[in-house]
Amino acid sequence: MPLTAYVSEHFPWAGKLSPPTLYANYSTFSNAELALKRALYTSATLPYGNSYRVDNTNNAQIARALLHLGQPPMSVTTCSSSILPGLPGLIFYTDRIIEMLCNAVSASNASAVDWSTQGSCFRSEFLSFSLGHSCVWLVPGNAVEKNNTDASAMTVYFVYNESRFAVWVWLKFGYRILSTLFVWYRLWTQYYKHVLDLERCLRTRGHRDMLPRGDAWSYELVLGDPTAIVLMDPWVATLYFFDIWLSVTNLSVAILQVGQSGSTEHLVRSVWYLSRTVQFPPLCHV
Repeated sequence: MPLTAYVSEHFPWAGKLSPPTLYANYSTFSNAELALKRALYTSATLPYGNSYRVDNTNNAQIARALLHLGQPPMSVTTCSSSILPGLPGLIFYTDRIIEMLCNAVSASNASAVDWSTQGSCFRSEFLSFSLGHSCVWLVPGNAVEKNNTDASAMTVYFVYNESRFAVWVWLKFGYRILSTLFVWYRLWTQYYKHVLDLERCLRTRGHRDMLPRGDAWSYELVLGDPTAIVLMDPWVATLYFFDIWLSVTNLSVAILQVGQSGSTEHLVRSVWYLSRTVQFPPLCHV
């Protein structure tokens, strides 16, 4: 059902909406957002031992991971395949951020890195629609584990802010309500109506027009699962298909939480949310 999306998503009246932000250019955007994120999320504001955190107040997903300085010189391609895998949100990184990280791990020590320049923000868009924005930056030392003095360690911070606009979240909610009502209508007309008609026919006529005198006849109707009947309906499959594409911002969050959160609650919610993508195959068969 479309409304099961709200197991993971906020309802329109809950959660923080994205504030209107206007920047003169990309550099202004990146510098302003990076400065804000660096001030909000530090080793002082995030608990030790926790590499993933959800900030519902600011509608943000925060993840941290460790890299180590002093890696041998290597190409960006080699670095991307051997050093960076496992970093939070890696699939969303831009080429500039990947290059920044690879240059940093090749530094001989912390003094060889200009930490003030080790960060950047970028927007995520789909067909010119804003999905959100992310920031990645580096700080020297191990900010995840308390009292860790590894001089070669540096911490990668990844923050993703999902875009939530009032008109959009209410439009999705209305679409899902209408889709749910349509699914109920299809369930009634294609399945349950016929079950009731069959029951009525059996009560009225029985198995045969003339039952042998003295014999007792009874019937048991077994209701099956009508899911396949509904999903093979081209209209329902199409509605589900567009519902998923209306929620690509939440797909990003779910993918991130499945791979990085380490929380059983987040894992279950996100896997349940991503299970909605099983609605794609029926559309290929209608």
